[in-house]
Amino acid sequence: MKRIQEQISSLSDSISAVEEDLQKDNVSFLSTYKDTQTRARTQSSLSDPQLVSGALIDVAKHLGNLSFRVWVKMKDQVHFSPVILDPNTANRWLCLSDDLTSVRYGDKWQKLPDNPERNTYGSTIFGSEGFSSGKHSWEVEVGDHPYWNVGLVKESVDRKGEILVSPKYGVWCLFHDDGRYSNGAGKTLRVKKSLQRFRVHSGKHSWEVEVGDHPRWTVGLVKESVDRKGERFFSPKYGIWCLCHGDGRYTNGAGKTVSVKKSLQRIRVQLDYDRGEVSFYNSEDMSLIYTHRDTFTEKLFPYFCIGNAGDAAEVKICKLHF
Repeated sequence: MKRIQEQISSLSDSISAVEEDLQKDNVSFLSTYKDTQTRARTQSSLSDPQLVSGALIDVAKHLGNLSFRVWVKMKDQVHFSPVILDPNTANRWLCLSDDLTSVRYGDKWQKLPDNPERNTYGSTIFGSEGFSSGKHSWEVEVGDHPYWNVGLVKESVDRKGEILVSPKYGVWCLFHDDGRYSNGAGKTLRVKKSLQRFRVHSGKHSWEVEVGDHPRWTVGLVKESVDRKGERFFSPKYGIWCLCHGDGRYTNGAGKTVSVKKSLQRIRVQLDYDRGEVSFYNSEDMSLIYTHRDTFTEKLFPYFCIGNAGDAAEVKICKLHF
């Protein structure tokens, strides 16, 4: 460093001397031109300063395996949601999160277009991707919501009229209403503990839904052709296979009460399309709640329906951690 500073100082002196010579008259400048030229050549012949060991950045250390090291730092922050809610199917009372994985019952009716995909009668929304083969599962966190329906619905289900939550109408679901669980086919289901989170399973494809403390919800699958404009019946007969909850009661979407030992908070929905099975599990201990068995003939979509719950938590899709 000292040597470099000395060279800089010498160059500065030379520049000053040349500038001073340039201020002289032409005769004086030409008489000293050779001396000026010699000084300039001497300065230009100075060797370049040598880099000391360690002066260069360790490129291999900082850039080697960079993408892997970034992934290691980010893997706890990046998540994948197996189900994305379709805002074009949402009833006008429903509000979605920015990432389209949570839904709640809003305070006011929203002015939205009455497109063919939209559910206009019940407070219902479908997943954005339908299934026509394979195995699928997802988890839903319902929390303390008092009313909900979770499951699957066939694509052709009526979206404009009342949906009957029953396999008879193409809805395979788990239903909860004020502490009572049913299978969507009129059968009450026994649940050991109130569900907060459960899994909807279809084999390879599954997702979890967090229902929390929401008092009324329906989660499951719906067929693509379901009627989105009229009254909907939560039943496989009308293309909805679901689990329903209303104020502590769980049903299977066909009117059957489902026995739940503990209030559900998180539910896993699992579908095996080829075997004709839609299963619901308590995500806490993976205990089976109920399985719908049917013959599927068209594309099915993840299905969600929630009621007005005041300050109750929203119902949301549980993200996967890597």
